[in-house]
Amino acid sequence: MKQNKPEILLTIETAIGGGSYGIFDKNGEIDSMCNHSRRSKAEDLLSDISSLLKRNGINKNEINKIIFSNGPGSQTGIRIGTATAKGLASALNCLSFEISVLNALVFKAKQKGTIQ
Repeated sequence: MKQNKPEILLTIETAIGGGSYGIFDKNGEIDSMCNHSRRSKAEDLLSDISSLLKRNGINKNEINKIIFSNGPGSQTGIRIGTATAKGLASALNCLSFEISVLNALVFKAKQKGTIQ
């Protein structure tokens, strides 16, 4: 019998500030983190994602989908996040999708019932 791979979604947002990352399953958010470092996102991105997965006992090969932000925000941050997300998706043989930060904020606001 073939076992179903768990639905694990990795989110990468690098357009704003130091970036933020999250992991989700079919039940919602498992964990997330924000990078408040003054160092470059490029230096922290992969180690932050690795730490997030490790502290939740998730193997990188369990990731099915990666969603990453395409702005608006820092052009350098967007390029770093896009390249990392697409590279990881290729290496892990999973799907990747880009989404506007503004669309993500509206989606979250609709869930909470407030849009300003």
